[in-house]
Amino acid sequence: MKKRSARIMMFISLILIFSFFRVSMISAATGVVKKVNISNPKSHPLLKDYFTPENKRNLKTDNGVQVYSYPKDISMDLSMLLIAKKSGKTLWKKQYHPGVSLLAVEGNLIFLDERSPSLLDNSPSNLVVLNTKGKTLYRTHLNGSIAYDGYESVSFGDVLYFVTDRYYDRISEGRTTPGKKYSRVLGISIITGKILWSKSLGVVNRPPALYKGKIYVTDQSSKSLISFDSKGNEKVLIKDSFYDAPQFSPKGQIYMKTIGKGEDDTINVYDKDFHLSWKKTFNGYVTFIIFDQDLIYIGSTDFEGTSWIYTLTDKGKLQWSIRYQGENSQGVGVSGNKLFFINKIENPQIIHLKNEMVVLENRIYGISKSTGSIFYKSGLGSYSFPTYQIPIAGKSIKPTVPIIEEKSRSGKLSYYLLK
Repeated sequence: MKKRSARIMMFISLILIFSFFRVSMISAATGVVKKVNISNPKSHPLLKDYFTPENKRNLKTDNGVQVYSYPKDISMDLSMLLIAKKSGKTLWKKQYHPGVSLLAVEGNLIFLDERSPSLLDNSPSNLVVLNTKGKTLYRTHLNGSIAYDGYESVSFGDVLYFVTDRYYDRISEGRTTPGKKYSRVLGISIITGKILWSKSLGVVNRPPALYKGKIYVTDQSSKSLISFDSKGNEKVLIKDSFYDAPQFSPKGQIYMKTIGKGEDDTINVYDKDFHLSWKKTFNGYVTFIIFDQDLIYIGSTDFEGTSWIYTLTDKGKLQWSIRYQGENSQGVGVSGNKLFFINKIENPQIIHLKNEMVVLENRIYGISKSTGSIFYKSGLGSYSFPTYQIPIAGKSIKPTVPIIEEKSRSGKLSYYLLK
């Protein structure tokens, strides 16, 4: 009996010792992270765009005209306001219905995507082209809606490219009819505003990706990755069941998504000559691919709310992976050998204030880039990366700078850099 009691006491002692060291290690680890306060965030160079009001953001033409576009509530009627200024002087204003959006400003022309006034209507777009004097040069029916995924168009040289897709036909038909052409890829002159060429494809529901002077689209009907040059010459590069736009690494590798076994995403990586280099299947659906020197960070989430971050070399060798509960929709931030990400939990806490509410739904995690070990975990709060940019297909996505916007329980905003 005494031996048994002694063993129990020893076991309890070991638990207490382990708990002490565990708490000490966590405390020591969290102490490694430095929070560098940003006292004047509006003047911080990396936060300039974040704090620029929507009605102050503009695109500039070659002859120096600044074009502003933003929604405006005029007498309870939501409208799109287009304003042109030069040297601080307003040249003209135009008010459009809410179905109109600014597509691009290229050369000395302004391109608008004009859809139905009803935002719920899936009707096709009109391409509207204006000069810098506000005169409408062309209004062309496109027989499809311009595909949108964080952006709508890309340009290179004297050509503006975008994709239209008649997804409303597929909705009304209840399926995709094999062999039917639902989509078109268009090249528009940024000198004249006229359509240079138009190519019909099966189903392309992502904007084109631009890489080294050519654009790339994935046709889900023909299961192909296709390139187009500025003259509209078409070339089928790879045949596979791709469902997303390609992503190009700084080293010229092409990353493509296919659906693997059990609805999990597979990343297929091709060399510059479009030969398969390696492929891997990840848990759930891939949410981001981020390039950091010789490392690639891939995030994924399943339909039950479990997420992963994988770190691989550009040859596909897995360095480490972590698994956690929640979602990550803001990629990763990197500072030296430290990687940070913001985890969104499923059941947030909501604090109701007098004129607003604070949603505590995030935790910040810090991970060692070399080992994947977690060295930092914040308390539950309201955090975001204000420098996070929506991924643009065809562009190498790099880690964000780990500047944090934190909303306190009293509703106060603060900004700091994690190191």
